Amino acid sequence: MVLKNPRAVLLVAILYTIVLLYFTFANAENVLPDTKIKHQDKIFHFIAYTGLAILWCYNFILYRLKRPLLIGFASTLVLGLFLELIQEKVNPLRTFDVLDLTANGLGVLLGTIVVALFFRKLKLK
Repeated sequence: MVLKNPRAVLLVAILYTIVLLYFTFANAENVLPDTKIKHQDKIFHFIAYTGLAILWCYNFILYRLKRPLLIGFASTLVLGLFLELIQEKVNPLRTFDVLDLTANGLGVLLGTIVVALFFRKLKLK
């Protein structure tokens, strides 16, 4: 089963991270369609980093790291901060936005909580 195969989950997490890097540095106009939804890009940041945290926290659990949720939370949070800070250097059309950073952080928090609750439920069975 893919969900229990550490290598498969690692591959998915790496591919997801690469896609996230692409969208982080691409021209903003070319990344998302214009849907007229207010704060559309913040919603995208939140969803993207929720997924990132879920994948990496779960990956670290499968590889039986000590404190996998803490490592997953911290590493994806730092990645989100780092990418937000350097995106302007990579693509001058992109700029640092504290609201993007906040959406990233909230997404990482939610993703970590989802994994924690999922594994708590599994242990209760």
